[in-house]
Amino acid sequence: PKLRMLLPFILSIIIFLLFGSTGDVGKAAVKFFLNQNYDQYYFFTRSSFEIQTVKNNYSIIPITDLTKEEYVTEAFAKVKTKNDACYYLFSTVGGFIGGETISTTEYADFKKMLDINLCSSFLIAKHFTKLVEETEGGSICFYQKNEITSSRSIGTRDDKRTLETALHGGGRLNSVKERIKNCIQR
Repeated sequence: PKLRMLLPFILSIIIFLLFGSTGDVGKAAVKFFLNQNYDQYYFFTRSSFEIQTVKNNYSIIPITDLTKEEYVTEAFAKVKTKNDACYYLFSTVGGFIGGETISTTEYADFKKMLDINLCSSFLIAKHFTKLVEETEGGSICFYQKNEITSSRSIGTRDDKRTLETALHGGGRLNSVKERIKNCIQR
């Protein structure tokens, strides 16, 4: 009986969605996840980019503003819904636009950060849930760089080492990959 319950999941089409494909973490995530075996990839991005791969099972979906529900709705409408599919969403959307400390951060910038970091994540989760309701299911993970509130600039050697650790050495992203792999192997 257990095998019969798992059989639909094992035979499912596996579809991967990535939001925030062109940021520092997003670029690394594109490269990392393209080396996994998903049946279809969707990369959501504010700016265009090229993918260096021989795979042709991906779509790049431009989206101008993830804080506006109508844009998020339009983006998800471009994802082909398949009843026999499992969907995995990974989001690297986020940002810090304030001052170097809380005392130098303008309130208007703080409100923008809420939109970028919290409201966009809510909208992504809301529409992802709608997408998977009639399918085999899915999983969602929001990843933000730990040093996002630091005053250092992104792209320093330490930042790259942190990202490398996350992608390949037991960070949150690695644990997501392992969970996905474990589900597929069951």
